[in-house]
Amino acid sequence: MVGMLLVPIEILAYCFKPISVFCRLFSNMMSGHAILKVIVGALAAMPLTNCGGFYASLTVSFFTSMIVPLFVLEFMVGIIQAYVFVVIICLFIKDTMGHYNRH
Repeated sequence: MVGMLLVPIEILAYCFKPISVFCRLFSNMMSGHAILKVIVGALAAMPLTNCGGFYASLTVSFFTSMIVPLFVLEFMVGIIQAYVFVVIICLFIKDTMGHYNRH
């Protein structure tokens, strides 16, 4: 009785595993892009506001100085996510094709 319930659950888990991995990788890759877009958008909108003065120029210089390190961080996250993607694909291939042993 329990075995008849576990088989459909395992099939569903096996089918939805690639979808969940795709969603995780996609959200990790897009989070950095979203942060960069928000910072660059704030930086672009800053001179259009009429709040001049020392604090506005300090904010603009802070955002400008943070763009390059964020681009570097985004690039490194992309490399790590590509590595994780390749490892997960290799594990999926091993899981699906590993049942055929030629010994």
